[in-house]
Amino acid sequence: MDQKESSRRSSKQKKGSSSSRENASDNERDGADITDKYASEILESQGRLDKYTAENDHLLDEVSNLRLQIREMKNDRSELVRAHHESMSLLAQVSEEKLVEFKSKSELEALESKSAQEEALRTVLEMMEKDCEDRVAELDAELARVETDRERAIRLQLEAAAKAAEESARKQEVEEAARLALQKLVQERQEKSQEIGHLTEREEQLKNELERTKKLAEMEKNAAIQAAEAIAEIDESAESSTTPFVESKRPP
Repeated sequence: MDQKESSRRSSKQKKGSSSSRENASDNERDGADITDKYASEILESQGRLDKYTAENDHLLDEVSNLRLQIREMKNDRSELVRAHHESMSLLAQVSEEKLVEFKSKSELEALESKSAQEEALRTVLEMMEKDCEDRVAELDAELARVETDRERAIRLQLEAAAKAAEESARKQEVEEAARLALQKLVQERQEKSQEIGHLTEREEQLKNELERTKKLAEMEKNAAIQAAEAIAEIDESAESSTTPFVESKRPP
């Protein structure tokens, strides 16, 4: 009976050890799947981060070009205003010279010449002033458009930078989660390894106990056989030396 009970205990311990090894193998496979999943998310996050970085660089170039265009337009506008002032000064100088020239003529001719000259100058000045105003209006409109494009580019740049920062933070979160998952898996694997080691050690102890139990049972069996043989010999000796009178007094 003791041998059968010990055998059943040993069989249960072996099954428990086998089940622990299977659980450890399943945990390793689950750990590999989780690692692959986080690695894929990290690669995808890195791709989006590179995309936002490229868009950010492109927007920076666009903003620089727009600033250069604004600077050139401001220079063109200043140049037109300066040319307009120079033209006005030159026309005034020419008008003054013409007036001096016509003073030697008769008053009527001088007045007519002055009137015609003033009319011509007025017409030219009005045309030049209109051209300058039109050009300045065009430059103002172009400048406003460029400023709008610049503000839009800056806004897009800020949005791209925010997306890049958000993507970078998400990448760090994914990497941290992957690191914690891997750390947990390593810890679980170590715990399983320790548990398997304890089970193996316990199995070895049970085997040793079983061997000792077998030896003890064998020794007890041999002792019982020897005791039985000794008792049988004593009984035989007693029967051979007992008288009939004494035998008649034995209980039935």
